[in-house]
This record gives sequence, C-alpha cells and structure tokens, in this order.
Amino acid sequence: MRAAALLLPAAAAMTTTELRAALDADGWPRCEEHFVADHCLRTLLLHRLWHRESDHASWTGAHESLTTHYASNHPASWQQYQHELANGRTRNAVAYLTGSLDRADTAAWLEELLRIASAPLFTGLPERRRTALTGGHRDLGRRVERLLHVAWLAQDRLELPESRLETAAHGALHALRDDVADGSVLTDAAGLWAESIRSGRPLRECGCTRRGPADGGSPA
Repeated sequence: MRAAALLLPAAAAMTTTELRAALDADGWPRCEEHFVADHCLRTLLLHRLWHRESDHASWTGAHESLTTHYASNHPASWQQYQHELANGRTRNAVAYLTGSLDRADTAAWLEELLRIASAPLFTGLPERRRTALTGGHRDLGRRVERLLHVAWLAQDRLELPESRLETAAHGALHALRDDVADGSVLTDAAGLWAESIRSGRPLRECGCTRRGPADGGSPA
C-alpha cells in the first residue's frame, strides 16, 4: 500500500484509495501484503510497467524512488534491498544478509531473505540461474549470494520449477548451517523449499498464495 501511494500520484489521476475501491468493485481479492492481491494481474501489471519504454525507464525510476525512500529508514529495511534487486543490483542485499547472518533469530533472518528475494525482474535470468546453480563456495558472502539467488529464482512466477533448483536449494541452505545461530532452521527449510519448488508454489505464503481458485485466488 505504501509503495502504491508513493508511486501512483505521479503516474495516474486516481488516488490509492480510489484505486483500492475500483479493485474491490471489480471483485479482486485482498491481501495484507500486496496492493494487487492476484498473482496473474500483478504480474501482468508489472510486465506492462517493464515494457512501457524500450529502456525500461518507468520501471527503473519507480524502483529507484522506492529504494531512496526505504534507504532513509533506520534501521535498514529489507524493502530497500528488494527494490534494488528489482533493478538488478544485489551487492547491498548480499552485504546486509551476510552481515546479519549471525543474528540470534535465524528464522527471522531467513524470512528477510525471502522477502528481499520476492523482487520481480524481467531480465538477467541466465546470470541469476548460473549463480543459483553454482555451489562449492568457501567465501561466506558467495554462499549467501547463492542462497539469495536460489530463493529469487524459485519465486519467479514466470519460471517453471526445475529439479536442479531443488538440489541447489538443499545445497545452498546446508552450506550455511554452521554460520547461523540455529542451523536446524535451515535444515527444515531445505525440505520445505524443495517441496515448494516441486509444486510451483512460492517459498513463503501470504494471503494471495493461501487462496485457491475456488475462493478467488489464482492457481499457484
């Protein structure tokens, strides 16, 4: 909602309240996390924004505006790094996740990684796939980078699940077990992520993904 409020006035005559009312009137579902709470419609709108100009200026400008907004927050927030990923920049996200890897609450750290990795992006797929599928790194930052790319690729709604990504998720999570406060969180996640990848579902649930076709949600 906040992101929509920041961007909409510069892009359309409707206010966010008016747009919310229009979505409700057309019968679109609601989600506590997403302004547009339908995967297909949200992907379509994002794809349209991406292709609005040949140089993707609207897309880049929108996410830069949101990056600047969230970068002003203290402490640092995962939203900043999510919007940087949407513009193809991963360095700050990797540095942040590597620096916070030893926090006491490993589940909260993994949740932040998944939120960051939910960023949409319609380019750079070969590089993201190469990073996700390449293991054996000794450097801690490279191992965190791999896990971030595994999660990013697994949550790409335009990509079909593949067995290699299941293996990569298992390897990337297990490679960090000794570097976190509670390695069992990553061990448990390895099985859950593999199952989600296999079924084509997102790695973290929200109101959108908990709905089925029968009650207004799009198929996962």
